[in-house]
Amino acid sequence: MRISKPPYTSNILAGCLALSLCFLTSIAAQAKLGEPLKAFKARTAKLYKPTQDMPGTDGKSMNHIFEMIVTDKKAAISPGYAVGVTITTVNDKIVGQSMAIRSGATASIGTSLAAQDAYEFAIDAAGKPKPAKKEDALRELQSFTEQVNRAYLGQTQYIRYPNVKAQIILSFDRMGNLLVAVTPI
Repeated sequence: MRISKPPYTSNILAGCLALSLCFLTSIAAQAKLGEPLKAFKARTAKLYKPTQDMPGTDGKSMNHIFEMIVTDKKAAISPGYAVGVTITTVNDKIVGQSMAIRSGATASIGTSLAAQDAYEFAIDAAGKPKPAKKEDALRELQSFTEQVNRAYLGQTQYIRYPNVKAQIILSFDRMGNLLVAVTPI
């Protein structure tokens, strides 16, 4: 069995361009574990549009599904780029959330965009503060992107940060979408 490199590793310049654009257009605050759903909806009304609500299989939870409004810049550099978010609540409090990202037509750039959006989503949802220094933030994003690359190769990644009471899980589905889940631990 031959394992090929992910398509986005072959074009470093495209990835760097995408990441620099992402820093200008990264997604804002996500849902925080334990907060009311209303707070998330109020804070992100310009970023997400609700698409559907579905009862959870346990009979207690509710899944609220949203579609991220993709910026014109992201749509132009990777046509077909799309992001969906599912927020799970119990008694209107957020108990879990996940994100699915389709990288779009330009795999190298779309995957870089996906890594940035997944990073923003995951650390904010987990309640992890971003590093204060830009160099440290870039190093942390690079490490996260490497874990996205491993997930792309079929190795599910479980990420935990010190003093953060949440776990981040990265994987890819059969369609090539990046899946990100944030759950309390």
